[in-house]
Amino acid sequence: MGNSIKPKYSKPLPQPTAIYPNVQRRVAFWCIGVFAIFLRLLTLPRRCFNKRQNTYLVYEPYGMGDVIALQPFVMALAKSGGRVIVAVKEEWQAIFPKHDNIKLVSANVSYSKYRNKKAGLLKSFLDTARALREEASGAIGLDIRGDVRSICLMYLAGCTKVESFNRYFTANDCRVSFGCVSHRYSIDRAALRFELNKQLLPKSAEEKFISPDLSHLIDPATEEALEQGTIALVPLAGWSGKEWIPESWASVIASLKDKGHNLAVVFGPKEREQAIAAIGGAEAAANVQLKEATTVKAWVNILNSASYVISVNTGPMHIVAALKKPQIVIEGTSRIPLWAPANSNAIVIHYQNGKEIRAIHQIDSNAEYSRRVMSKISADEVFSVMEKLLKKE
Repeated sequence: MGNSIKPKYSKPLPQPTAIYPNVQRRVAFWCIGVFAIFLRLLTLPRRCFNKRQNTYLVYEPYGMGDVIALQPFVMALAKSGGRVIVAVKEEWQAIFPKHDNIKLVSANVSYSKYRNKKAGLLKSFLDTARALREEASGAIGLDIRGDVRSICLMYLAGCTKVESFNRYFTANDCRVSFGCVSHRYSIDRAALRFELNKQLLPKSAEEKFISPDLSHLIDPATEEALEQGTIALVPLAGWSGKEWIPESWASVIASLKDKGHNLAVVFGPKEREQAIAAIGGAEAAANVQLKEATTVKAWVNILNSASYVISVNTGPMHIVAALKKPQIVIEGTSRIPLWAPANSNAIVIHYQNGKEIRAIHQIDSNAEYSRRVMSKISADEVFSVMEKLLKKE
């Protein structure tokens, strides 16, 4: 793979830095780590007598981008002969091509949903563990997030052992506190998100590991396709701190429209009004096609038909990267290169310097800071990069 999948950056990347969680979060992860040790001891008899050879449980409870980054890891395991139980949200299961060695099950736990409802989280946790146990009992748990909560879930689901990273690197860098909780791997902070997972692969599966590939979802006869030559814009993200200034979107739309380009704003189910607000309102919306993508397959076929894509750092950005389409990413405070697109045809516009502008934990209390960082990227800068790409045609 090497540099063939690395994006370009508008400015040199700073040295990767750690995110320092607050004391409350560190204490919570420490306590959960103690509970994980208890669960590991509790499952000792099962680990000794109920091992299932070459069977793995992989659990990813989050969004589209997380699951796209997981796909190469799962496919490598399956193609090398491993049986893989993959627990992800139902709406993302199409990301995995059909394979006899892959069993897809629904992951229902949402940690953020229950942030202020600990009892609800515990019930959901136990219900999910019970649902997974029939498939996962005796399997090896592979926690690709470095999240001690997922480690606990895997032991509750009956895994004989768990392999993980040494910290919760996808969010706030809380450490998996004790070495005896799981078999731990260190983090390479210069790697793209999907590349990190390769460390957890058995040696026999490494040669099967490639970058994300969504070609199985491309339908040549699709009715979702945009008009030829259309530039797609993706302004929405799962966290408001990732979203760009509406006035800036409106300015880019006006500039591109003045040059005669067809434009389409693409958004998820029931997000039409949100998308219109995100690009500056009805006046900007009058200059674009509004296109709703209701499924992963719809996202793939819409974005595959675009000539270029301009987006914030969001799940569909990773679809564009997997399709190797030319793309511009407007980046604020996501951890890069970790969450950068795996695409040499991508340009990431950012202002991170590792000091006053740096990656942060993407929680509600940090959203306003992240939006201020996003506001440093001007409409003129994005339009200028787009013009340079167009001149290369």
